[in-house]
Amino acid sequence: MICYFEYGTGTAQVHLDLTNTEISLEEINPGAFATPSQELTQTAIRVTVSGKPNIYDTTQTIGDIINQCQVVNGRQISYRVYLYYQPAGQDTVYRARCRAIGFIPDPASGQYWKIQRFVKGEFQVIHEIWEGALTQIPLTNPYATNDTTGLRVDNTTDATPRYNYVAIDSLDVDGDAPAPVKIELTNSYNDANNVDRIFIGLNVWSTPGSFVQVLEAEDATGTGGDVVNAGYSNGKYTRITPPGGAIAATVFWNLSADDIKYMGGNQFHILMRLGPTLGADAYDCYYYLYLANDGRLEPVWLSDPLYLPASASYAMEDLGVIRMPPWRVDEAGLTQPMDFYMLAYSKDATAQNVDFDALHLYPVDGYRDIRPFAALYIGFTERLVDDMIEDELYQDTGAGTGRCNTIAALGNKIMLQPGKDQRLYFVALDDGALPGDVNRTWTVKAYYRPRRLAL
Repeated sequence: MICYFEYGTGTAQVHLDLTNTEISLEEINPGAFATPSQELTQTAIRVTVSGKPNIYDTTQTIGDIINQCQVVNGRQISYRVYLYYQPAGQDTVYRARCRAIGFIPDPASGQYWKIQRFVKGEFQVIHEIWEGALTQIPLTNPYATNDTTGLRVDNTTDATPRYNYVAIDSLDVDGDAPAPVKIELTNSYNDANNVDRIFIGLNVWSTPGSFVQVLEAEDATGTGGDVVNAGYSNGKYTRITPPGGAIAATVFWNLSADDIKYMGGNQFHILMRLGPTLGADAYDCYYYLYLANDGRLEPVWLSDPLYLPASASYAMEDLGVIRMPPWRVDEAGLTQPMDFYMLAYSKDATAQNVDFDALHLYPVDGYRDIRPFAALYIGFTERLVDDMIEDELYQDTGAGTGRCNTIAALGNKIMLQPGKDQRLYFVALDDGALPGDVNRTWTVKAYYRPRRLAL
């Protein structure tokens, strides 16, 4: 059996072994979670602390561990404290992040410790869920199967073909509770432009193997004609003309009954991928999203107006969240063909011209909008690490050196679901003439720690 507390690394590391000659482990009762959503649980550890003359050093280490736990959880700084435990008969050493630690001496022996050089007592540990060892996840898309060397992803999915996703097999995420993921993205596109925004999304509940994540502008009804340009998704973009001061049913996509079934009643961030000059007049316009039954104009669901201000400067904008369809979809076949509309109008009296390329649908199963700032960019061969296990987000040289963490991420952690097929989607923007250049590529690695509700 293995059981110890630890924090820090290298010379700063503090280690308190609970199964040695100085601290004899008598009993451990590892806490269990009632539900995966419950954040904390409690473990009781009965021990005898002994030793001549080093009981003073041992009790000082106990105090250091308790104090460190208070500091890191009270002020959110410095090293985290973990409880490590390997149950008898198991190969895995699990860890749990400690939120609070108390040591309660046994009254029958505690008062004599200065003379007898021993004290019985009990650690009461409030901690998070048990986590197994850091494990790399094999990734798959049409470029490779079960890849662990760094799988290529593109900046869209289209008929070229390109693929902006990696698939994770249901057997490759173990455990019985959702687990945060660590994602390593290395810029493999050799050009002079630097990446300044990255979107990452997770799809678990919207049929990952069949769901269509990219709706091409040229496939919509009501556009002003296609423009061929190899720098855009499917080699084309198109133009719409929002009128001044009045709502118009600008464009819509026909969604089949199967499309609706695959969406599963989930919610999606709708990202509008803009055209050659950041969408030309796309800014200073209002946008609505709505769903209608196939062939009907009456909305089943209509969004609030979403305004893109002129100060915006990105080539992809989040138009908000829509549920598709806005009801439960299950095996009873509650699906039917629908039309998905994007309405727009100019805040000025005159009509505008909006060049746009596609819509990317990002399920809310997990969503990250990452933006380097303070003139920080991700250049060729450099790497972005979004470690949602350790709550670290940084850029480095790609070799693990030169870390810089002046990066912000909007959205909650991406939590992988055990025993489920799932996909991660990626789109990046840069500071070049084609900010959403579809020829941009990355290599991706992903890691997780299997989580257990009980040991």
